[in-house]
Amino acid sequence: PGLCDKTEQAKERIFEKKIEKEGLLSFRVKNRREGENSHWRELFVVYNSRKTTESVRLPEDSFELLADAENSFLWKSPWELSGTVELPPVSAAVLGKR
Repeated sequence: PGLCDKTEQAKERIFEKKIEKEGLLSFRVKNRREGENSHWRELFVVYNSRKTTESVRLPEDSFELLADAENSFLWKSPWELSGTVELPPVSAAVLGKR
């Protein structure tokens, strides 16, 4: 629901936008509002446009990896990451918090 929201209020769901370093950015998304049903209450999205592998510290203890550079269907059987997420060159990852 959070990334699919096309309403005028969609921008209010996005918070903690960070430029980790040039070409490496992250942001968090409130993924649920009252009446919405989603497995994950919050998303953490990271994008690496650099030509090197980069690590980004997770904003909280742990998140589930839902999609990465290799597989956008990890959400079907997500696994938990804690500490950092590593991104290959020119890639993105979507992580979720229940």
